[in-house]
Amino acid sequence: MTRGPYGVSMFEELEAEAKLREAIEVHLNASQVVLTDLCEAHAAIGVALGTSLDGQDVWTAFWELSGRCLSLSNAYLHLLRHGFAPEAQVIARAIHEAAGMLYACVGPAQCDEEP
Repeated sequence: MTRGPYGVSMFEELEAEAKLREAIEVHLNASQVVLTDLCEAHAAIGVALGTSLDGQDVWTAFWELSGRCLSLSNAYLHLLRHGFAPEAQVIARAIHEAAGMLYACVGPAQCDEEP
């Protein structure tokens, strides 16, 4: 029996890889479901607030930046789903930085206020 570099048969290695790919796909699909729900909620907020998002206030900036985060998150999942994990890390970093800006934009002091 041929052994791979990890001391297991090639069949066992392929079987383990298939299980891992299946688990990754389950996680990506679950993430996509949640992200789709968030995008729909974000769009509904935009419709509900309507023209009040035309201004240059903190809440408009928050809404726009959160939309960018959702867009980047969709791109991130797309790259991961197509096997571009190392390249996706750039997007992950951009999401992280943008989320930090969201918190700076609307910190805990302003979260109690109504938009």
